[in-house]
Amino acid sequence: MGNDLTEVRSPQRKLIPNADDWEQHELTSLRGIAYKAKTKPDYRFRDLSRNINEELLGYCFGKLNKKAALGVDRETYHGYKAHYAANVENLLERLKRDGYRAKLVKRKHIPKGAGKTRPLGIPVLEDKLLQTAVSEILDVVERKY
Repeated sequence: MGNDLTEVRSPQRKLIPNADDWEQHELTSLRGIAYKAKTKPDYRFRDLSRNINEELLGYCFGKLNKKAALGVDRETYHGYKAHYAANVENLLERLKRDGYRAKLVKRKHIPKGAGKTRPLGIPVLEDKLLQTAVSEILDVVERKY
């Protein structure tokens, strides 16, 4: 692995450049958030949903694992992608009017050694998408330190 790439543990995530080169690769909206976090250290980001838009969701949708397990709604990556524009518009509309509620998490138990099991929680695709978007926003804010 080259020195110019950051190692990631998750195989579905793409390798990204080190922090020195990040400004060339991040979204414009995220760059604005990072700038505000750097220049105004006392500023408190209270409403992350205002920073979530179609561009950020499109970026995050590409980062999702296409073969991930299905949540309780049984929505697949490719099924969601087939009607992507309508799905994202609906998601953003629910998010902006505070009508978005996370769905139940599907519980699965995977076997571990000595007959024990470990519980897994599998969220639905929209929840994964929003989690990834919020993670990107918080990562940009955290990078200021």
